[in-house]
Amino acid sequence: MVLKQRINWIDWAKVFAIYLVVLGHLLSKTGREGYIFNFIYSFHMPFFFFISGYLFTIKENNFRSFLKGSIRSLLVPYVLLNLIGNFFLIPTWVLAKQWPLD
Repeated sequence: MVLKQRINWIDWAKVFAIYLVVLGHLLSKTGREGYIFNFIYSFHMPFFFFISGYLFTIKENNFRSFLKGSIRSLLVPYVLLNLIGNFFLIPTWVLAKQWPLD
């Protein structure tokens, strides 16, 4: 097993990004969104994408096998869990006479 050394600035960037997300959500709950709120929301999600993209590596040599594995591990559970969740919500929709697609 190969142990990779942690990159210090990446760890601190993740801490900073998480702090900004929490602060942004707290500011939105107070109803006093202003310059700080707009500043945080202008870049905090692209910042997460940057960090994720910087650390991303494809282990397979073939993009097709990577895509197939990603669909199997991400898309299939997503669809199945949504179907199961919606199945349990159907009685609520029937009793309320309110369908989500209206």
